[in-house]
Amino acid sequence: MKVISLAVTGVLVLVLVILGFSSTKTVETGHVGVVTLFGQVQDEQLSPGIHIISPFKSVYEYDCRNKEVTQEGLDVPSQDQLTTSFDLTVKFRMDKSYVGKTFAETGDLENVVRTHLIPQIRSTFRERGNSVTNAEQFYLEDIKKRMQNDTLDVLQEKLLNKGLIIEDVLIRKVQLPQSIRIGVEQKIQQRQIAEREAEELKRYQKEQEKKIALATSEAEAAKQELLKRKLQAEAAAHEVTVDAEAKAMAIEIEGAALRNNPEVKALRMIERWDGKLPVTLVGGDAQSLMLQLNPNTKK
Repeated sequence: MKVISLAVTGVLVLVLVILGFSSTKTVETGHVGVVTLFGQVQDEQLSPGIHIISPFKSVYEYDCRNKEVTQEGLDVPSQDQLTTSFDLTVKFRMDKSYVGKTFAETGDLENVVRTHLIPQIRSTFRERGNSVTNAEQFYLEDIKKRMQNDTLDVLQEKLLNKGLIIEDVLIRKVQLPQSIRIGVEQKIQQRQIAEREAEELKRYQKEQEKKIALATSEAEAAKQELLKRKLQAEAAAHEVTVDAEAKAMAIEIEGAALRNNPEVKALRMIERWDGKLPVTLVGGDAQSLMLQLNPNTKK
């Protein structure tokens, strides 16, 4: 009897231990726990951490961290009826406040992506492509930017009530139809060549402008040097002229003085005399000459 009581007690303890462990739930970081009871989604949501719940309840963890999905080879027709292939990446995350409603309506995250996100990406992006006149324009950066932004706006509006927050839309690759891709690539190459030639022309023009500026500067310097030499020559010529005029005027003054003043004439003769009497005198003797030079000399 005692043995039976111990066995029953052991079984009860074991059941309690099992129930205790089954009532503990850990929710990982970045996740939200959705609680269900007999298949019905409950209003309560579990935040990251350890929780004690009823053993009759189940918990599904929704990953609410940033995620992305890529669609490769997405065919988009333009108005010219040509189809262009795109690789498109959409960045998104789950709205924590919607996980209960989303789980009840759609199920787990994988099903939400497959049921709502991918179909909406494909249809929305194709619609944006229909606004482009011809496939060649898909290579233009402003066209790609417009398609990305328009697709982002539509996805954010239509998927918000599905619990999806769309963060960004990125075009990864554009593959034009073979019939026009070669022509577009040739145009791009021609444009690049034209741009390089334009840059080369600008560089050549700048070099020529520098050469012209240098030649102009040298010509101006030569002009200034020539003007300087001309002024120096004119100054030197003027100096010579003034000196000659001064000498001529001095000679004229001296001649007039000699003509009008016999004493000055005699003085000049004395200044030029070397003190020697001439050996031969014509028309008088030395004493007569001295009397002529100095009338005050006594005979």
